[in-house]
Amino acid sequence: MFETQNLKQHSIKVLLLTAALLLNSSAEASTESVPIVGGNTVSANSAIGRRTVGLFFIQKDNKQSLCTGSILDSSHILTAAHCIQNLKQAMVLFSPNMIQVIQNVSANGIAKTPEARVVTNAKEQPGYNGQAGGDSEFNDLAILTFSGGLVAGYEAAHFLSKADALNVLASHTPVVLAGYGVTTPPSVAATAADPNKGSGTLRQVAVSFDSMSPHQIDIFVAGPEGHDACSGDSGGPAMVQVNGETFVIGVASRSDCMATSIYTFVHSKNLGLAKRELEMAAF
Repeated sequence: MFETQNLKQHSIKVLLLTAALLLNSSAEASTESVPIVGGNTVSANSAIGRRTVGLFFIQKDNKQSLCTGSILDSSHILTAAHCIQNLKQAMVLFSPNMIQVIQNVSANGIAKTPEARVVTNAKEQPGYNGQAGGDSEFNDLAILTFSGGLVAGYEAAHFLSKADALNVLASHTPVVLAGYGVTTPPSVAATAADPNKGSGTLRQVAVSFDSMSPHQIDIFVAGPEGHDACSGDSGGPAMVQVNGETFVIGVASRSDCMATSIYTFVHSKNLGLAKRELEMAAF
């Protein structure tokens, strides 16, 4: 599906990144990506920190971008389909600080960077429609396959059945968003000293469930102004707590970076369908 065999050699040339280059690449994808604006850093030992990863992509035109993902198991990551379009190479980064890991890869190679894994396959959800625009239902889900297993301390995210997830949302349980995106919303980025500040660091922010799309494909979440997902958070989780346990109920698709975001609704049923599609795809 995309090149992986030359990642180490290519990394020395392409991943000699300063933080500024990495941040610029994530800002470039702002119309496609959904850091967390108005949030707080995530502890590596928390449930969110143990189940959420950073994703670094190189497209076929050699542009670079960031996304966020949730761990499905020891070889699969859940993210947004729009993150994998025109994909050439990709890495999974197991750290709350993506910048540090990428710098280690550029200095030492991926084989000597224990927090990095090579992506070997990527498959978008059947029915993905990223060109629909507006509030249309995108089916914006993808699953990545990676080699090398989980880094110690990391674990699979938890998911609810569709019925349980709908019941939780109907009760207006608070929702937490997490991602590696920017902390400066577009409305102030033009005049900010560092418009891409925060990109590459895992953060979380509390918002509320607002509504569901007509076919129960997307969920809309909203928070106070200045509390939202943004560029680099795409593919990251929207989570709820049930009886003290954290469950992923959405994957970041698109956002205004100020107060409202659209997340693809996820539950055990549609994840099962997506994984079966991946198993049938040619590597």
